[in-house]
Amino acid sequence: MKTTTMLFFTASLAAFVCAGTVPQVEVRVRQTPGGPRLFVDGKRHLAQSVKMIGGGTLPLRIGVEWRQFEIPLTMTEDKPYGMLVLRFEKKISYGKCPPPGWVRLRGFTVVDDDGKAIFPDGSFSSAEMFKKCWWTPKDTSHIGSTELEPEGVLRVDLHGPDPSVKGWSNTTRNSDFYLANRPEAFPVRRGCRYRLRFEARGDKDQDMFPNAYQQPGFVPIPVPPDTFAGTIRLAKDVGVDIVFAGSSLLWPRGGEVSFSKIERAFDSAIAANPDALVVVRVGVRPPPWMFDEHPDWRTKFFEDGKTQDDDSVSCLPWRDIALRNVDALVRRLMRKYPRNFAGVHIAAHRAGEWLYEDMLRGKLGGADVHTEAAWRRYLTALGEPGAESALVPTEKERMATPDGEMLPDPVAEKRICDFNRFYSREMADRIAELAEVARKASDGKKIVMFFYGYSFEVASRGAESGHFALKYLLDKAAGNIDILAGPFSYHDRTPPSDTRPVMAPADTLAKYGVMWWNEDDTRTYLERNANALHEQKGRIATKEETLRTLERNVRQCAERNHGFWWVDLFSHGWFYDPALWAIMDKVRPYATERLASDEPFSPRVAAIVSEESMVHRRLAASWISTMTVSFARREFERAGIAIGQYLFEDVVDRDIPARFRFYLNPWYLTKADRVKLSRQRAARPDLVRVWMYAPGYLDETGKSIDRIEDAVGFKARKVASKKYPKAKPLFAVEPVQGDEVWTRYEDGSPSIVCRRLPGGGAEIFHAAPVMDGKTLQKILSL
Repeated sequence: MKTTTMLFFTASLAAFVCAGTVPQVEVRVRQTPGGPRLFVDGKRHLAQSVKMIGGGTLPLRIGVEWRQFEIPLTMTEDKPYGMLVLRFEKKISYGKCPPPGWVRLRGFTVVDDDGKAIFPDGSFSSAEMFKKCWWTPKDTSHIGSTELEPEGVLRVDLHGPDPSVKGWSNTTRNSDFYLANRPEAFPVRRGCRYRLRFEARGDKDQDMFPNAYQQPGFVPIPVPPDTFAGTIRLAKDVGVDIVFAGSSLLWPRGGEVSFSKIERAFDSAIAANPDALVVVRVGVRPPPWMFDEHPDWRTKFFEDGKTQDDDSVSCLPWRDIALRNVDALVRRLMRKYPRNFAGVHIAAHRAGEWLYEDMLRGKLGGADVHTEAAWRRYLTALGEPGAESALVPTEKERMATPDGEMLPDPVAEKRICDFNRFYSREMADRIAELAEVARKASDGKKIVMFFYGYSFEVASRGAESGHFALKYLLDKAAGNIDILAGPFSYHDRTPPSDTRPVMAPADTLAKYGVMWWNEDDTRTYLERNANALHEQKGRIATKEETLRTLERNVRQCAERNHGFWWVDLFSHGWFYDPALWAIMDKVRPYATERLASDEPFSPRVAAIVSEESMVHRRLAASWISTMTVSFARREFERAGIAIGQYLFEDVVDRDIPARFRFYLNPWYLTKADRVKLSRQRAARPDLVRVWMYAPGYLDETGKSIDRIEDAVGFKARKVASKKYPKAKPLFAVEPVQGDEVWTRYEDGSPSIVCRRLPGGGAEIFHAAPVMDGKTLQKILSL
């Protein structure tokens, strides 16, 4: 720990060198009467951007017949060696892997412009020559392997493992299989051009991704076509000058932390667009060697005590180092790029999105010593007895359903609910501390942003995701955060009928002056690899569908006052077409009008999600919370209805513009909540309130069916339904005279009941856990 800190201190000192006289560009989100807007040097600015990941290349499509390939490279650095990495992708989101297969290679040569051979001939001719010229990554036999065949042929077998195979993970250091030449086999000189040639064929159409570097230092060399610079130039041509450049710190074992990789990304972006406003996406995960030196820093799962190369969220030693890294980085970029540095997008944990690792695959973390220590500190602050020796609830305890229901008893299972709340707040606390450091280091002049707030998207995992402390984060740190971001929803992605809902309660964020920024990672018609299209069920979009989808997304962001970026997620050239960027010119008049307007986005329909209800749910409740939250939101979008998206913990304390208010998961309502709701009901009898599934079934004194009537005025009784076998408990409504029964379960018990109010409004108990379009339209006709 002492050595690590000293290495950091040396690097951070350099970042404190006084800035020059060039004034800093100020890029911030400011609150306006119309909601949060992006400002650049005091003027409103369209919140449109492009995000590029350096080092990406278009895939080489290898067919079933032998084909000659040639890759031209120009060396730009004074470094003596070149390296070509032939990569076969295995790392696909949510544990999806390409199927097994093989690729054969032969005749690998490198020549300079004079035709002189640079690379040793016959590198695939024998085991001795192969070892002299090539290497493959360690610990990847579960993903791929190589075998020499007669006549100088190399066979690359791609195993396509099941994600459950030991050693495979989206986030391990070796999750792709690749073949790389040894640097000394490829001597190079700055300014010289080289041509790499080889033949290849596959068992079926296969994609291979060539990456090139100069060594030492892994300095990337563009492999034509340079989609990184080319896409940034296409964005520039239509007035999109905000560039998100993904990169990371370099921290070699025994050496000083280096900012060189990030600076190269800046330099490449600025070379493509000298006026670029660059937001750097910086990861704050320890390097692999640091996990080897500090194995207790790793995320640890209760499943057989397995660990993973991602830092425990509660690891204070690493958190301290990460804070110092961010501080040093921001100060350095302020000094070096005063007119181009626009801000930082700080990323960590699963996919950089502040989600607990592998929670989408049902693995439960928190088994490490750092989480246990943080849990004890949390309980101590609450004054809980036995806090000093408390253990993190085990997987068995967290998965238990003692009474067979999906919702816990808030008294008997208080410790589990407390842990759920703690687990999300621990993630939010880490974001808050990084935000504070970044805001201070940038002198309040640059964007500070994070992925967070996926309340409508990760309902399936609830507080285990880490994303259900948004209100807590906003109350604590909104002043230090400009933007929260996330992809468009993955729940409705298949063209041409996809809707791409928003993941977050963005209209609650707007109240705090925080802008929501959508990551548009649309798999455009330019992506041909079905393995990269799994969110679209493997379906390749046509160019017409791509144009329609992108234009719809841009207009939706303008209407809702959201920012967005187009991201070439796998660096496959998804947006490398001027026809796609022409959409920006087409939509600009409307987007500019909305930017200048002080009229807030005020739809008549509100979708409201409760974080405390997500804290008060058992892990087995995945289906319930998915249906009532994520899929209900999808129905609004499919009906073409503009909706405001809010947190219950926000709207219970204030009025909002919407007449139709859908409380999607209000099963936990405190006594104080009930009083506030009663006052709102009395004050606004003109509203239509829809209570989904089990409103008020839980409060701080326990759970009881009588509490439903206390909360929403409807009597209920428990039922069972073959249509909803996973809904436990499930309720039927007991209507009174004047109530309208809209739908029934198969046994005739009322499942949706409407009670009209004298003021023109209505109270609707939607006990069925799934909302359909027909019922939605009937509600909106009131």
